[in-house]
Amino acid sequence: MAERKKGVTRAGAFCRAAAVIMIAAMLLTACGNRKEEEAAASAVQQPGTVEQGVYLSGDGRFTVKAEAEEWQPAGHETAWELYSVKDSTIRICFSYTEGLREEMIAEFETSFADPYVEALREEYPDIEKTEIRIVNKGLAGIGMTMTDSTGNYRMHQFLYLASDGENGYLITAVLPESADQALRQAIRQVIESFQFHKE
Repeated sequence: MAERKKGVTRAGAFCRAAAVIMIAAMLLTACGNRKEEEAAASAVQQPGTVEQGVYLSGDGRFTVKAEAEEWQPAGHETAWELYSVKDSTIRICFSYTEGLREEMIAEFETSFADPYVEALREEYPDIEKTEIRIVNKGLAGIGMTMTDSTGNYRMHQFLYLASDGENGYLITAVLPESADQALRQAIRQVIESFQFHKE
């Protein structure tokens, strides 16, 4: 039980840290906008809801397809999360970010993904880019593998940018590198169903 709690804490902390690291990488590459820091400091008021196969975020700004039997919502100071009912160490984090423009999706691989991987290389020397996914004009992602700072935990990370043209979300998920393809595909399906919510 203690080991499971440690895993939950490590996964949640890494998930939030990944979003912070990504904001720093964005500042180095494309954004140059101080509003990300203000967005990261804003408090999450509600974790959101999962109803009839749809997760509505706590800020009411986006939805993803998620079944209540598989995913449950959680809220933190800087992000919204969905965690797996079967394994609560598996989480998908959504961090609101201002200044995330559509051009970053159009030029995702060269303008964002490659510089992001290089920005993390100092901390994670064995980082490798495994895939680039351009889902639509407002959503793109990267898959990576790396070893954590202890040298004991090999992980796979998904990192997506979702843009409404001017602002958007940084979406991250971290799982063991040994996770099977079915789990990876389930995570991709949730993330890639992302839609900005319209009243």
